Amino acid sequence: MRKVLSALVPNAAPEKHIARFILPRSRLHPFWIFQTCQNLQYVLRTYSELIENGVETLQLDVIVSGELACFRRPEFSADLVTYDVISPPVAARVLDIVFSDPQYRWDVERVIVLRPIVHRWIDLRQYGGKTHRVLALKDVSYRLSARLRHQVTGEPVANESLRSRLVSSSERQVHLGLKELAGTLRVVADEHRAAPACPGTHDLGWMLLNLRYGANLKPRYFRAIMRDGVIDLAALSSDSIAS
Repeated sequence: MRKVLSALVPNAAPEKHIARFILPRSRLHPFWIFQTCQNLQYVLRTYSELIENGVETLQLDVIVSGELACFRRPEFSADLVTYDVISPPVAARVLDIVFSDPQYRWDVERVIVLRPIVHRWIDLRQYGGKTHRVLALKDVSYRLSARLRHQVTGEPVANESLRSRLVSSSERQVHLGLKELAGTLRVVADEHRAAPACPGTHDLGWMLLNLRYGANLKPRYFRAIMRDGVIDLAALSSDSIAS
């Protein structure tokens, strides 16, 4: 029966997208055959409409700014030392302020540095009364481009109504690496473009990319290369990632 369906609907969507429409193995009743064919036709029609109408997956751009930031490097224990730019895990947590759902995750694809990278040592009194010596970033601003994906399958989400609602959302308060360092976040439209602040190519060294969850928590790092103020995470190759 699967071969018959494949012949009826060649070049259909990937199997994982239509797995729920597969016929029950217990019986091949004519009703189930008819219903499954109807469902497969619906899937193909929906995919065709997405392609013809140019409906894109949910990609969002936000601008994050603040007076001070500290995106902590894990190799320092006593002092809090920041990366040169916002790290992908912090960027994803910032985007969760805009929209968060256990079924989905934000995949940060680009980080655009909008202001020069300036470091500053400060003494920071954290909640609880303990004072830390902090190497922070001064006067930061980033444009983050991210795509919403399904948590399990990793497939991008297409939801134009949700995107329209997020774009029209108001400015929000965020933490820039530490709770004591506040900043602002605002969603921007695609046509809003600001010039990067760091021309040329800069090797920022190894930076935390993400954490692999499972029996063993394993961090992954990537070689952060900034070209004309842009770190292109979507173009990372296996040679630039290590764990």
